Amino acid sequence: VGWSGPMQRAFAATAARLGLETRPEWLRSDLHPLQADSGERQFRALQAAGPLPDGVLVGDVHLLEGFAGAAGSSIPRLVSHSFTGTTVAAPPGASLLEVDTAEFGRQAHVALARLIAGETVDRHIVLPPRLIPAP
Repeated sequence: VGWSGPMQRAFAATAARLGLETRPEWLRSDLHPLQADSGERQFRALQAAGPLPDGVLVGDVHLLEGFAGAAGSSIPRLVSHSFTGTTVAAPPGASLLEVDTAEFGRQAHVALARLIAGETVDRHIVLPPRLIPAP
């Protein structure tokens, strides 16, 4: 929930390699995370699409609170992407995959400097997240 286009395709491909089921109706990105009630509305749309998945990766921590509140215990595993230093706390029962904001900025700076210098850069930079388990 919360990612579009290339991110959805990459997520679905990775899930398939890991033997995890995904369905097109579970991959949602039609609401901006900062829109009022967007997390709750994403859950309601997922709920209306049919059987709920066993777990959900929420692509933006700003969707998480409303999504988790609406989902209650109907989705046993709930994880959200986050950056270090975010002011949004994970609700009880939700885990975070946290990416180091400073390293993200450093990598972006290096790539920009290389582009300005006329060099080529790798289009994909992988920053390993840190799992913060649900409390």
